[in-house]
Amino acid sequence: MNGRHVDVAHQVLTLMDGSVTPVGLGGPRAGALDEFAAQFDLRADDDLRHLLVDRPTAFVVLLTHDHVTRDDLRLAIERGATLLAVEPIVANADDLAVLRPTGGTRLRVEQAPAFVRCSGWRSAAEPLLAVGSARSVTFTSVGSGGDRSLYARLFEAWQMVLSVADLPQRIDATLVGPQGPLPDDLRAATGDLLAMARIGRDQAALVHVSDQAGLPFRQLHVLGAQGQLRVGDCDYELHDASGQLLDRMTPIDEPVDFAQLLAEHWRLTIDRQAASTTMDPTPDPAQVLACCQASLLSARTGQPEDTGTFLNLR
Repeated sequence: MNGRHVDVAHQVLTLMDGSVTPVGLGGPRAGALDEFAAQFDLRADDDLRHLLVDRPTAFVVLLTHDHVTRDDLRLAIERGATLLAVEPIVANADDLAVLRPTGGTRLRVEQAPAFVRCSGWRSAAEPLLAVGSARSVTFTSVGSGGDRSLYARLFEAWQMVLSVADLPQRIDATLVGPQGPLPDDLRAATGDLLAMARIGRDQAALVHVSDQAGLPFRQLHVLGAQGQLRVGDCDYELHDASGQLLDRMTPIDEPVDFAQLLAEHWRLTIDRQAASTTMDPTPDPAQVLACCQASLLSARTGQPEDTGTFLNLR
């Protein structure tokens, strides 16, 4: 983590309410981070590998991907830690090797706070079956870059699309906002990105993500032959094909912030591991990455791009 994550880290540990015991802090040893480490009596180290060896731990929470190497990630996985990563740990084909454990190592890597762990999605998992085969899927995730990068939101958006629909063949995207020339690196992208995907003959998807919004908002909308489902972080509504309301979960009165979502994800992971419950199935990360890469390339070229181009580069 770095200095801008101190407030979030403090909130998360407070919300965990003693259910975890922090053992170390990784990041630049200066200013706010040193103060944070002293407050919680933590060992601070700017060398993540050294910290992992010196302080064995069940969880590694990565609030940033800055200065984190593939070797760092491999070591954490090999030592049996569960990685809760706010930012995707893959941004190119070479990174996918980290997700191929060797020697019987069990892979425990989760992007957090994941939409599939929010109360709205957990409550709507069964109603999702009622809409039938998805005809169109829309996923929106907007908020501040101080919480998550544009790439983190884009990666999760395509994860959700691939959870309910097939792999898109072509993606047509545009990126607008404060950024100048569009970068080659997904992690460097910023602004508002909208992507339209063609999925076979009978499906389509629309993704809208931004790291420039002051008010955070995530929502999935699925339209199928038998009905439609709208899911938010803390609510959902299910309607049949005629528009009649079949089921709903009413949202809570108070808005849920990033730290609350991250703490909730962490608590659910602890509970599931304690109960030996299977983790949520996730789409093939290579397919998710291909959708992200095609989106960025399309935004640069102004033309639809094929996801197969990137899958063939693996």
